[in-house]
Amino acid sequence: MKPYPISIVGLIAIIVIAFVGLQSFNVYKRNNLTQQEIADIGATVVDEHMSGCDVSYSKEANQLTINASEGSALYDKLIDILDDQDSPSELKTVKNSLEKISAELSPKMPTSLKDVNIVLLNPLNSNLDLYIASEGEVTYDYIKENDD
Repeated sequence: MKPYPISIVGLIAIIVIAFVGLQSFNVYKRNNLTQQEIADIGATVVDEHMSGCDVSYSKEANQLTINASEGSALYDKLIDILDDQDSPSELKTVKNSLEKISAELSPKMPTSLKDVNIVLLNPLNSNLDLYIASEGEVTYDYIKENDD
């Protein structure tokens, strides 16, 4: 037997084992994130699509909450939307941003928490939700809820 085929098979086996080990380690690491680490990941994703907001995360509720900071462009946009519900382009922009945030955040979440709810709070009353998105789709829309 020639030593080259055995060496090649051994090298391929080492590469496969290393790849599988790295993937397993990454899954383990992602599945053991703290609540603050998840909030930080969420804040990074949110900042790519919406600026001027505070982001928090509750592991018990599996909910990432977005609250527009007073005086920010997002806050002003939400106030305008609430004052004039006839601005479909603004509504669509906000809803599209939430869908993108939800879709991007889902694979970064621990395996058991991929169905995280992204909640955008009403800037006038933080006890009310404007929108909730999960797995890339808006699942709650305050306008539709108020029309019922």
